[in-house]
Amino acid sequence: MIADQAALNQSCNASLNISHNAASDEDRLDLESAIAGKFTTKYVVGEALGQGSFGFVRRAKRKHSQTTCVVKFIKKSKMFEDSWTYHEVFKKVPLEVAILSTVSCDHIIKLLAVYENQHFIQMVMEDFGEIDLFDFIDLVPIDEPLACHLFKQIVQAVDYLHSNSIVHRDIKDENVVVNKSFHCKLIDFGSASYMLPSGVKFTKFRGTREYCSPEVHNGEGYYGPELDIWALGVTLFTIVFQENPFTVESGPYELTASELPYPISEDLATLLFGLLQVNPRQRYSMQEINTSEWLLQEVDMSCYNWEEMLGAKVDEVDVVNLTC
Repeated sequence: MIADQAALNQSCNASLNISHNAASDEDRLDLESAIAGKFTTKYVVGEALGQGSFGFVRRAKRKHSQTTCVVKFIKKSKMFEDSWTYHEVFKKVPLEVAILSTVSCDHIIKLLAVYENQHFIQMVMEDFGEIDLFDFIDLVPIDEPLACHLFKQIVQAVDYLHSNSIVHRDIKDENVVVNKSFHCKLIDFGSASYMLPSGVKFTKFRGTREYCSPEVHNGEGYYGPELDIWALGVTLFTIVFQENPFTVESGPYELTASELPYPISEDLATLLFGLLQVNPRQRYSMQEINTSEWLLQEVDMSCYNWEEMLGAKVDEVDVVNLTC
């Protein structure tokens, strides 16, 4: 059904809202079932990185080269029916595999190979980054130029997806990984989908409630890009202020300047409020984002040194690289 690297060049990544739990007997049985098949002849499974409702994540090594990778094991029986699609070569596959097998972007994680057995999909991805953006924000103060450098890369990834009729639907700081060069990649494509035919809206929400746009939160249908752009706004707010503007309890609403935790530049405020516009018709388009004065600023990255900023702090993070 699903092929290896030769058929699955240049790709992205996967999904799971991850919690970290000690392995139980059931987990060990799941692991034995998950690695069965052709996958286990090529890879040695290593440390656990996380688990969620659809499966779990492990670091692994390719046997012949000893190169490390990250593998997401998805339990087929746990997947939503609308998470499957048909591919002319691979036949029935998870939607995220169909998407990741066709994308190629410097700011999207690469899918290296995909295998399957009777019960699991086995997604092999590059082992990229030192930390996710959620933990990066928690560990280090971020000024506006650095925030711009990081956010611009996320925008480039989302712009690439939208230009290829793909919506991510779960953009957030936890789904971005950062390496020592401050290079970012978007991960977690389990909620992603191809855009529907012109005029047709999605009716089911996929993603994280704190990043959900007002119209989707209210149960309205949506096309997809407007949801991603709102989530970009929430992500930008989180990068700048080290906190999320909304909670599950509060829901999304129209922010005012007086609610900002502290003053920011006028250009940043213009972009932020354009992204977090409650009316989706007035919300910024991708073109408006890309031409915003704040995003176009030049950033001197020689001013930032990973070791000086983070040093041993990265070692304090429970899981450094959850690329799925």
